[in-house]
Amino acid sequence: DQGAWMSFLLFLGIIGGILGYGAQGFIIGPMAVVLAHGLVRFLTSDNPDEQDDGAGEEDLQSASSIWTRSQRWLQSAMNLW
Repeated sequence: DQGAWMSFLLFLGIIGGILGYGAQGFIIGPMAVVLAHGLVRFLTSDNPDEQDDGAGEEDLQSASSIWTRSQRWLQSAMNLW
Protein backbone atom coordinates (compact mmCIF):
# COMPACT_ATOMS: atom_id res chain seq x y z
CA ASP A 1 0.00 0.00 0.00
CA GLN A 2 1.48 3.32 -1.09
CA GLY A 3 -0.11 5.29 1.76
CA ALA A 4 1.61 3.19 4.40
CA TRP A 5 4.94 3.43 2.60
CA MET A 6 4.68 7.23 2.31
CA SER A 7 3.75 7.50 5.99
CA PHE A 8 6.83 5.48 6.90
CA LEU A 9 9.05 7.70 4.72
CA LEU A 10 7.59 10.84 6.29
CA PHE A 11 8.26 9.39 9.74
CA LEU A 12 11.87 8.72 8.74
CA GLY A 13 12.06 12.24 7.32
CA ILE A 14 10.93 13.71 10.62
CA ILE A 15 13.39 11.64 12.66
CA GLY A 16 16.28 12.26 10.26
CA GLY A 17 15.47 15.95 10.00
CA ILE A 18 15.37 16.39 13.75
CA LEU A 19 18.63 14.49 14.17
CA GLY A 20 20.31 16.45 11.40
CA TYR A 21 18.87 19.95 11.82
CA GLY A 22 17.38 20.09 15.29
CA ALA A 23 13.97 21.75 15.63
CA GLN A 24 14.11 23.03 12.03
CA GLY A 25 14.37 19.42 10.89
CA PHE A 26 10.74 18.89 11.89
CA ILE A 27 9.88 20.83 8.70
CA ILE A 28 12.97 20.20 6.57
CA GLY A 29 12.92 16.39 6.82
CA PRO A 30 9.33 15.77 5.67
CA MET A 31 9.62 18.49 3.01
CA ALA A 32 12.65 16.73 1.54
CA VAL A 33 10.68 13.46 1.40
CA VAL A 34 7.70 15.13 -0.28
CA LEU A 35 9.88 16.93 -2.83
CA ALA A 36 11.84 13.79 -3.65
CA HIS A 37 8.63 11.80 -4.06
CA GLY A 38 7.16 14.47 -6.34
CA LEU A 39 10.33 14.64 -8.43
CA VAL A 40 10.45 10.87 -8.88
CA ARG A 41 6.78 10.76 -9.88
CA PHE A 42 7.31 13.65 -12.32
CA LEU A 43 10.35 12.06 -13.96
CA THR A 44 8.79 8.62 -14.28
CA SER A 45 5.34 9.68 -15.51
CA ASP A 46 4.29 8.98 -19.10
CA ASN A 47 4.96 11.81 -21.51
CA PRO A 48 2.02 12.27 -23.94
CA ASP A 49 4.18 14.38 -26.29
CA GLU A 50 6.29 11.41 -27.37
CA GLN A 51 4.85 8.59 -29.47
CA ASP A 52 6.24 5.06 -29.54
CA ASP A 53 7.33 4.37 -33.12
CA GLY A 54 7.90 0.68 -32.44
CA ALA A 55 11.54 0.88 -33.53
CA GLY A 56 12.75 -1.00 -30.46
CA GLU A 57 14.55 1.98 -28.93
CA GLU A 58 12.60 2.05 -25.67
CA ASP A 59 15.69 2.48 -23.49
CA LEU A 60 16.98 5.40 -25.54
CA GLN A 61 13.56 7.04 -25.61
CA SER A 62 13.17 6.52 -21.89
CA ALA A 63 16.54 8.11 -21.13
CA SER A 64 15.79 10.98 -23.49
CA SER A 65 12.37 11.45 -21.94
CA ILE A 66 13.79 11.54 -18.41
CA TRP A 67 16.46 14.04 -19.51
CA THR A 68 13.81 16.26 -21.13
CA ARG A 69 11.59 16.10 -18.06
CA SER A 70 14.47 16.91 -15.74
CA GLN A 71 15.36 19.94 -17.87
CA ARG A 72 11.74 21.13 -17.77
CA TRP A 73 11.62 20.62 -14.01
CA LEU A 74 14.84 22.58 -13.50
CA GLN A 75 13.58 25.40 -15.70
CA SER A 76 10.31 25.60 -13.77
CA ALA A 77 12.19 25.50 -10.47
CA MET A 78 14.48 28.31 -11.62
CA ASN A 79 11.46 30.38 -12.70
CA LEU A 80 10.16 30.17 -9.13
CA TRP A 81 13.30 31.89 -7.85
